[in-house]
Amino acid sequence: MTRPTGRRRRKKASRANGYTLMEMMIVISIVAAMASMALPIVQQFAIENELTRATNKVFAVVRYARVHAAMRTRAYGIFPASATGGSSNGVITVVEGTSSSCTSIPDPNLPETKKMNEFILADHFPSVSLVGVTPTGMNLATKGICVKPNGRVVRGDTGAAVPADTSSLAAGDIKLELEQNVKTVGGSETNNQPSHKVVIGHNGDVSLEY
Repeated sequence: MTRPTGRRRRKKASRANGYTLMEMMIVISIVAAMASMALPIVQQFAIENELTRATNKVFAVVRYARVHAAMRTRAYGIFPASATGGSSNGVITVVEGTSSSCTSIPDPNLPETKKMNEFILADHFPSVSLVGVTPTGMNLATKGICVKPNGRVVRGDTGAAVPADTSSLAAGDIKLELEQNVKTVGGSETNNQPSHKVVIGHNGDVSLEY
């Protein structure tokens, strides 16, 4: 039986220890194709994750006002300002009153007003905006939502319960809507982003409506 020559043995050893250029190109092409298919899924996950984190932050701001109002026996004002375009994605400001009365809460827009907590969406969640507050017409950006020491949430201007809305909101409830901004997937822009609606109940509870 003829034994393999030295050249043939070296060729077989080389073939066993490496890959041809064609094989490497095929593997790279497969990996690139899989990555291109997975990219939109990863981007969508990142976007929805940021919306969820922004929503959780709104929950935390409302709970902050409620806890501190009870601890300090003072009214706390929550002032949500919706996005106005440009670099503003919306702001939620918390201000402490000087007494348990809602009328003691100062205007957050005055330079001398001390802000206890301020959540600027553009600073932390640039792809999320505060796009609406329901019921409308209460001018909550300057009048505010009043959180009383007993946990009740009322209008900052009158101290009365928030009126019922024609939507699914019950009397006394307030809805803050967070929406995802335009995103880019595969080089094209897509609108109609997901949104979360944070409902602040008259009793101070906070819930999420999709």
